[in-house]
Amino acid sequence: MDVSSITEPFRFSVDVANSMESGQVASAGGDSLLRETRQEIRRIVQEVATLSQSRISGDRYWGKFLSLVGTAIAANGGIIWQREANNWLARSHMGALDRRLLDIARTAELPGQESNCHQQMICEVGNSAGPVMVPAGADWNSSQPGNPSLDLAAVVPIAVDPDESVQWIIELFLPVGGGPATQRGYLRFIAQMADLAAEYLRSERLRLLRSQLDHQERIQRLLAKLAQQESYELFAQTMVDELALTLRAERVSFVEQRKGKYRVEAVSGVESLDDYSATIRAIVECASDAPCQMGWFDAVHVDNESSVEGNDIISPTGALVLRGIAVFDTIGSRRLVVEDRPGEASGTDLPIRWEMLLAQIDAVGRGIAYKRSRVSQFFSSAKATRVHWTRRMAVPLGIAAAIVMAMLFPFPLTVAVEGRLQPLESQTIYAPHDGIVTEILVEHGAVVKTGDPVLQLVDFSLNRNIATLEGKRAVIEQRIQELKRQRSKQVSKDPEDAESLLLDIRTSEEELVGTSAELAIMVVTRENMLLRSQCDGIVDAWQIRQRLKDRPVPRGQSLLRIVPPEGSWIVEADVPQNRLEHVIEANSVAPVNAKVVVHAFPDLSLQGQFLDMGPLIQRRDQSEPQGVVLFSVDANSLPAKQSGAPVKLSINCGKKPLAYIACQDLVRMMSGTASLYW
Repeated sequence: MDVSSITEPFRFSVDVANSMESGQVASAGGDSLLRETRQEIRRIVQEVATLSQSRISGDRYWGKFLSLVGTAIAANGGIIWQREANNWLARSHMGALDRRLLDIARTAELPGQESNCHQQMICEVGNSAGPVMVPAGADWNSSQPGNPSLDLAAVVPIAVDPDESVQWIIELFLPVGGGPATQRGYLRFIAQMADLAAEYLRSERLRLLRSQLDHQERIQRLLAKLAQQESYELFAQTMVDELALTLRAERVSFVEQRKGKYRVEAVSGVESLDDYSATIRAIVECASDAPCQMGWFDAVHVDNESSVEGNDIISPTGALVLRGIAVFDTIGSRRLVVEDRPGEASGTDLPIRWEMLLAQIDAVGRGIAYKRSRVSQFFSSAKATRVHWTRRMAVPLGIAAAIVMAMLFPFPLTVAVEGRLQPLESQTIYAPHDGIVTEILVEHGAVVKTGDPVLQLVDFSLNRNIATLEGKRAVIEQRIQELKRQRSKQVSKDPEDAESLLLDIRTSEEELVGTSAELAIMVVTRENMLLRSQCDGIVDAWQIRQRLKDRPVPRGQSLLRIVPPEGSWIVEADVPQNRLEHVIEANSVAPVNAKVVVHAFPDLSLQGQFLDMGPLIQRRDQSEPQGVVLFSVDANSLPAKQSGAPVKLSINCGKKPLAYIACQDLVRMMSGTASLYW
């Protein structure tokens, strides 16, 4: 590198890598260039990691991410693809690219719509979910997927969730050249960068969900507070005050139409209103211009005479900025006017649909108004008509008696829970030592026998220690031979020299014994790194290569398991605590059976027999501890033996009165409360 390259951005090229591989670079210059290359790539990887952990927006993130990754591997260009419905769209790109490379890739071609080979390649990689290196030179009009550019294309999916289809793809165009090792290095580096991009997408998804949950909780608190109001006037005032806080608006006004005229019922932060003031008249005029259609209408969609200053639409009140108007119903009888200070109007008011929020607020308001009218009607009708109470209560009493008789009728009591299919017997293979999985000798669903190798682990530190001990043992053996040779040639009659020489020989022999024993232990440990099956069966290891290939594993980690092909299968179900009593009581009388339905085969039902009951456990997705119950099923009746397959169980717990079945939670609560006093 010349002197000017110190202040210029470093670019790693294929020609430099090839010259390093072939030894064409001088020793001093090659070492310096290789060292600078590693430092620069390490710095770029750190920048990408820092960028992926930031809270930058997606539009800015993909441009910077593509620029950093492309700089690290000297790419001539790159594209970030995003799946939207049935299409792949170019979200971001860099470099001088042929415009045809940025065309929309359609997973389902429309009649009359032809796709070029590059579009077909993007769709195929999106469906296969595997990184590939595609050579250049394909024909644009070819019916087969290919790379029509003049550069080597590295296409790597960005897997955000292994249970979902791929939604993002990174495509980089590299100069043609370099050996297979160089291309594999490129592909592995891009795959690692794709993992960092996946971490960013997962963080963005989590932040969005948290924001939506927080806003939903605030809306729920708002609705709960509105439902507690005793009068319609307090409801209107509370609504505008709370919505002003929830929407972070400067002023919210509630306008209602009565007898063909709009009237302001409440304004946030204002206790008394003057219907003849200029502000109130301006709010009424602004509200009357909104369309008579339920929903939210932004200020730009409201037909009024507001003036525009910059990006702010000044409302008729003159002092504030109109954000928009919300209409509660299709006839437009109830409306909200939302205003902000100039320069503070937000583009998005609510992350949920305005129609849902307006419908809920309107339902609460109608309930309060209806309750007030019904109470007045009840007392007025009671004073006007004095009908004998027996005539008025005969029909309700008859209906109540029929309901009581129906509630006392015995009815089958069943406990419906969700469960999982599990093999009763299986062998789980764990990592015996810390190491890296270098070879995977089996695939998911493969049939293995006892003693067949399944995984190869390598601990490089263990290999280095073995080599060190072997060298140490050779040195000790050579030293012992030398000492014995000196003793055989010793002509001195001095007993002290002879005794000292004999002591050195014995010390070296003891050291040799200890070194050999330690070396034997390490050799046995290395041999045990080749994991073998301890029984005949079928390998249960879904996506084992994506999870374990060339990845470090700690000691004791579960790697895979082997299920006997003719073994028994059980259903493991989580029964809530308030239903566990029924299962225990029914099983004490007779063995409990259950109806088992596999989700994948809803038309097929199996019979399960009660097998055992486990302890109470607390799972992350459950609010309270659950009791684990095991049921055995006929393995020959299972259409597909898939570990962890979800099933539905209907546990038969005898018969109980229909009233108890319908109100068992209330009965349990009342009996538990009464037992505290007696």
